[in-house]
Amino acid sequence: MVRFALLLCLISSFSYAESPGSFTQSKKIAAQLFQKHPQTIYCQCSYEDKEVNLASCGMQAANPIKRAHLIEWEHIMAAEHFGQQFACWREPLCEDKNGKSFKGRRCCEKKDERFRHVEAELYNLWPEAGVVNQARSNYRFGVLPEQSSYLGCGMKIDKSSRRVEPPDSAKGVVARAYLFMSEHYGLSLSPSQKKLLTHVTHGTCWLTKKH
Repeated sequence: MVRFALLLCLISSFSYAESPGSFTQSKKIAAQLFQKHPQTIYCQCSYEDKEVNLASCGMQAANPIKRAHLIEWEHIMAAEHFGQQFACWREPLCEDKNGKSFKGRRCCEKKDERFRHVEAELYNLWPEAGVVNQARSNYRFGVLPEQSSYLGCGMKIDKSSRRVEPPDSAKGVVARAYLFMSEHYGLSLSPSQKKLLTHVTHGTCWLTKKH
């Protein structure tokens, strides 16, 4: 947790200034910020360059999965969560070179400068093994019953409810990222989300029942 606290301080110095202008630029900056403390957010795997050391976090079960060995950059508040709050995500406001209308992330990246800054926000961007990033998908955070770990990682993932619960070591970072994104960019959170996240204390206190 000390490592995460130091990283939060460093990231905050960038975040409270203007965020990078693109997701591509932000990933490059994030890679530099994490060079001295290369550890994934949820599973606490160490990594070097872009290669994850699965043995460092007990995830040897993921060895056969190619994507498990690669570092990817995880939006803690998923892109779909904040994207749905932009018209360019919901409505076909863009046209491709053939005149066909489209919407969604690609349209917002093309059309909306504010979206580009939200997408590139460093406070919301953390390294994780690609297989975990993929499994988390755009699922919301919540409280899940006791279940086996995901490939040896303490992350709980429930596909049926489309919910995930991070390990205690990451709960503080998750909560602060969500609340920062909401307050800094005016992004809405449901009452149940806000209640869950504001109960986090020192990165370990998570409400014990669903709301």
